[in-house]
Amino acid sequence: MRITCGGAVSLAFALVAATSCGPSVDPAAFAQALGPALERQTGTVQDRTVTAAVRAFYEERNDQPAWTDDDAVDEAVAVIAASSSHGLVPEDYDGPALATAFDAVETSATKDRARAEEWADFDARLTIALVRLGRDVSIGRVPPEVIGAHWKPRVTASDLGTSLARAWRDGELSTWLDTMAPRHPGYQTLRKSLAKLQASSSTDGKTLSQIRMNLDRWRWLPSDLGQRHLVVNVPEFLLRAEEKGRTAFEMRVVVGGRGDRETPLFSDVMETVVFNPYWHIPKSIAQGETLPAIAKDADYLERHDIEILDAESGHRHVDPEDVDWNDKAALKSLVFRQRPGDANALGNVKFLFPNRHAVYMHDTPSTAFFERPMRALSHGCVRVAEPEKLAAYVLRDQPKWTPEAILASMGEDREQHVKLSQPLPVHLVYFTATANADGEVVVFDDIYRLDEKQLQASRRPKV
Repeated sequence: MRITCGGAVSLAFALVAATSCGPSVDPAAFAQALGPALERQTGTVQDRTVTAAVRAFYEERNDQPAWTDDDAVDEAVAVIAASSSHGLVPEDYDGPALATAFDAVETSATKDRARAEEWADFDARLTIALVRLGRDVSIGRVPPEVIGAHWKPRVTASDLGTSLARAWRDGELSTWLDTMAPRHPGYQTLRKSLAKLQASSSTDGKTLSQIRMNLDRWRWLPSDLGQRHLVVNVPEFLLRAEEKGRTAFEMRVVVGGRGDRETPLFSDVMETVVFNPYWHIPKSIAQGETLPAIAKDADYLERHDIEILDAESGHRHVDPEDVDWNDKAALKSLVFRQRPGDANALGNVKFLFPNRHAVYMHDTPSTAFFERPMRALSHGCVRVAEPEKLAAYVLRDQPKWTPEAILASMGEDREQHVKLSQPLPVHLVYFTATANADGEVVVFDDIYRLDEKQLQASRRPKV
């Protein structure tokens, strides 16, 4: 335990010692003043996570002050200043203002109860600033849903208050902020690159802003991506298979186009590989593309090997000759699906990770798209350039599924579902700035204009 006046003692004595190191404040009077002070100082904090963590901090300390001497306050303000290394702005957490506020309360001539109230207000204010900072470094300053309703937060800020109290108690406040940050290698390398660029006077503000936003996106990801997992970085048009922090291989992908075709961003778990899949044509595509094509070409269904099912009668097969194509009400009950085969829009294999967006990875007969530099061309699903390689990777722990067996199954004309023996985490992400192995920042086009939305949200006043 670190006591700035010197000496290691029990927690109860430490609290008294910490108080006596700085200006005198009666512990009982402080404890009595703390409740109203917290009500005043948290009144404008519209975040229950922060409020609960601040209360947990003081519960851990038996409602005694933490910030009553110069060394403790200096160290706390230094922690806030260090927020810039995580791409945050110290002024958003009252860093400079808190140092001034400490000087004011330290030299105040008030006594007894009024003095306890002043110290309680200041102590609570500094604690709130640190907790808010810890929360933002942990799960992000801007909530992910701000830039897209389909991008949901996947982490929660836990143990903020008690971890801060323990860092104070154990003399580890200076390293506390780093312990709250994501452990992902991608976050750490991008953070190091930011530090180099911040030290350079030639770095433009747009690049720094883009790095800060992408650091926030790392905070939105689960703390554990899985020792072995797949990551699709949408703006990069690339899939990576990663194991224990290293990339096993990379693969080009085609992702959703801008607008209502955008690939959603989420994490899930791959469970099944389907060889020679049927393509169940989504309603939106059936209405917007399939039906208009049938109206123009009577042979469209036959040429594209598409069959019709009736959803209202147990998905029985329907003869196209029996359909009244002018009856819009009757058409609503029809379902279209493309039979397995080389012309199938999903190719010869698809990879399922069940999700509410009905998005998955799949093969494609349109292989020329992979040669294009801009590959936001699908309806939302992720098309993979090397389906055989991906199938071999996800099925590698099942001896039956050798590369030869996979190719043979992909060449058949029947649908076959294969369960993965070990479900594989999948993360669809959106990073427009990353750091390569040499620490150089690589930027990608903001194809969905999400940088713009996030930048606007980050400019809002921070309460």
